[in-house]
Amino acid sequence: HAAGPYRGVTYALGPGAGYSDFPAVAGSCELAFTFLVAYVFLACCTLSSPASWRTQRNNYHALAVAGAYASGGFASAAVSGGELNPAVCAGTLVASWLHH
Repeated sequence: HAAGPYRGVTYALGPGAGYSDFPAVAGSCELAFTFLVAYVFLACCTLSSPASWRTQRNNYHALAVAGAYASGGFASAAVSGGELNPAVCAGTLVASWLHH
């Protein structure tokens, strides 16, 4: 924020240490794990519960989506920051280019 104690501090946004020579690696990592989260979400949340179940409620899809998001975040955090959102990645890339 403009009035906070860290108003003069900026953080460079980009690939992690060791990956700065290959920015396409960070982009492909983000793309792969974003696809994983979207696939798990669509695969789990578009299915209906079997008729043999006593109740039609199923909360396992939330656990599967959270697991995919957490695993993607932890796996890509060192490479690209682990945002798992292409719009956030593109926005931070443009902001970093404009600032530096």
